[in-house]
Amino acid sequence: MKKVIFLVLLSVLVCSLMGSRVNRENNKGTELFLDSLYTEAEEHFKVALEEDEFNPIVNYNYGLNLLKKYQDFKSRDDLKQAIDYMSKAKQDTVKSLDYLASYNLGNLYYFNEEYDKALEEYSSAASLLDSTAVDLDLVYNTANTIYKLTEKESSKDSLLTLVASMYNSIIEDVPDNEKANILHNLGNVCMQKQDFQGAVEQYSKALLSNPYDDETRYNYEIALRKLKEQEQQNQQKQDQKQQDKKQDKKEQKQDKQNQQNQKEQQKKESERKQDEYKQMNKKEKQKLDAEKKLNALIQQQSQDKKDKDKKPVIKVPPSGRFW
Repeated sequence: MKKVIFLVLLSVLVCSLMGSRVNRENNKGTELFLDSLYTEAEEHFKVALEEDEFNPIVNYNYGLNLLKKYQDFKSRDDLKQAIDYMSKAKQDTVKSLDYLASYNLGNLYYFNEEYDKALEEYSSAASLLDSTAVDLDLVYNTANTIYKLTEKESSKDSLLTLVASMYNSIIEDVPDNEKANILHNLGNVCMQKQDFQGAVEQYSKALLSNPYDDETRYNYEIALRKLKEQEQQNQQKQDQKQQDKKQDKKEQKQDKQNQQNQKEQQKKESERKQDEYKQMNKKEKQKLDAEKKLNALIQQQSQDKKDKDKKPVIKVPPSGRFW
């Protein structure tokens, strides 16, 4: 679902050892590399390294050659070897070469799915730039790497926000043919955040830039379906909320009516008893009053007994002499 397009620097460096075998073999390998003849170029770089194993420029060119072979043939062996040779090139003290080595070493680690190391190399490359310089490819690749790292994080909203910010910082400066890739990736970020409306908008913009991108169209259709499902769920929640609200009002009204009915019933019962009392003769009234007083007395005695039982019992030690 995630599209990652790397804009690899194809700078191939020429040795300064004019007239030497190392120089000749490196230059020949460089020519073949530029003609995309990577297997043939590899033989010449190997010969040059037999003469000078730690030459940083040849190690860089050979590592770059292996990177291109990996991109064409997807050989993991080429990828691992490329990491080794590019790492040797990074040991050089020339700032420009160190930058290129760190940049492409980050690409190699990315392809090898070692995203922590890739981010470390991209950061190292960024530290070698002048304070005012901005490498759009480096920013783009770094954003892609952080995006991959979010897949391992449980709390990733802040990282996704950072990724979106990085993409947006370069989108106006990249060539038109590359904007579609950034818009696509911004759509991916929105999908991760479950912002399906935002995803639909970004994928739509990407398709306007590149109508023939099947992967973007596929993601757009998924985002559109997710958006409709989200809207339906939100509507269902809203409907349920309204229904619950109506039910609560109905229950409150019924409770109020029940309380009113109960009060009226109690009032009627009280009035009935008063009428019955009024209709009693003197003797019956005296008997009823006596029963009430007796019940009240029984209840009072029962309560007094309960209170007495609750009081703590104090044991008094026996008096007398002990020996």
